[in-house]
Amino acid sequence: MISGTVMTDDENSHPIRRALVTLSSPELQPNRVTITDDAGRFSFPLLPAGNFTLAASRPAYVTMAYGQKLAGKGSGVPISLAAGQQLGGLVIKMSRGAVITGTISDESGQPRQGVQVSIMEYRTINGERTLTGLSPSVTGLNFGAGTDDRGTYRAYGLPPGDYIVSASLSPFEGLTNPGELRQVSPAELQWAAQQLQGTGASGAGISAQAQTPAPPPGQSVGLSTMYYPGTPDAAAAGSVTVRRGEERSGIDFAVFMVPTAKIEGTIVGPDGQPATGVQLAVTSGSGSSARTIQSSGFMRPGRDGRFSIPNLAPAQYTLLARTPTAGQFTSLGGMPNGPTMIPAAPAPVPGLTPGLWASSDVSLNGQDVSNVILTLQPGMKLDGRVAFETASLPAPADLSR
Repeated sequence: MISGTVMTDDENSHPIRRALVTLSSPELQPNRVTITDDAGRFSFPLLPAGNFTLAASRPAYVTMAYGQKLAGKGSGVPISLAAGQQLGGLVIKMSRGAVITGTISDESGQPRQGVQVSIMEYRTINGERTLTGLSPSVTGLNFGAGTDDRGTYRAYGLPPGDYIVSASLSPFEGLTNPGELRQVSPAELQWAAQQLQGTGASGAGISAQAQTPAPPPGQSVGLSTMYYPGTPDAAAAGSVTVRRGEERSGIDFAVFMVPTAKIEGTIVGPDGQPATGVQLAVTSGSGSSARTIQSSGFMRPGRDGRFSIPNLAPAQYTLLARTPTAGQFTSLGGMPNGPTMIPAAPAPVPGLTPGLWASSDVSLNGQDVSNVILTLQPGMKLDGRVAFETASLPAPADLSR
């Protein structure tokens, strides 16, 4: 048996009632779950021998494991239980979570209902500092409903730390893939009015004066994830720092349609000839803020090697093209939930050497960028040696393990 109490970790520590306590182990299928009583007590009787992990959760508190030192950081301590042993008096201390709250508005300052708000933080995944979204089960955000009729959101139960707040508009109703959208410019309205005037009162015929060429189309716009304090560029997002149990209010910003642009160009091989059968991805930001915006997976450009990536918000982008090796997976950058792994081609493209790559940085601010040339080149080789230097522990006999 394993039993104990769930307590707060503040100076006036007191029991936490109605906390959900979970006991997990390979020997338990499924895991055991119980709820603390009014005195914060829990008990798991009739357990087999083995190693167990104990954790407690409750709304507005940070989920904590037994033996965990810092809220939201590290892991707990496994509990070893012998056959017939009764282990009691265990204490799980829980920290009250921090709160981030604010209002999402539109470009005119009016509250925006139904906006999906996410709380994100930087984590090191596979050696890369990656912007990662917290699960709605952690933040308490109602991801399905979004902001309320006042445009407000409230994320609670957060561990102390630095966070990025993002907000996303839902696609237009009935338009799952609206394509390229453009605003009607004043010049277009004026031209249309002239055409109507030229038809006369009867509406019959258009005068030669009214038959003027149409003006250039207006600026293309699109939906974009916005980051506090109000930018579509993740690299320019401001962080929100919260301490244990702190409530940060006034984290307000607006979401709106942003000017978009497209990147067009050509992928060529080392010989300067158009290349096909190439993986292409576009990421925004650079360094620690890089994240995958759009990926074509295994794309085959036309015979002229041309590509076109539309509907990109203002930001700094990096284009990355690779020729994969058959049967392998290639990492093409980080996404909010970690690095994106894109399946390689089922077989090398005839005439194209596997392992070639090309990249180019492009800055967009609502204006299309054309004639980008990605010239594939052989991948570089990096090798070295891992050495163990220790005064007490022996080095592993088999370094490959």
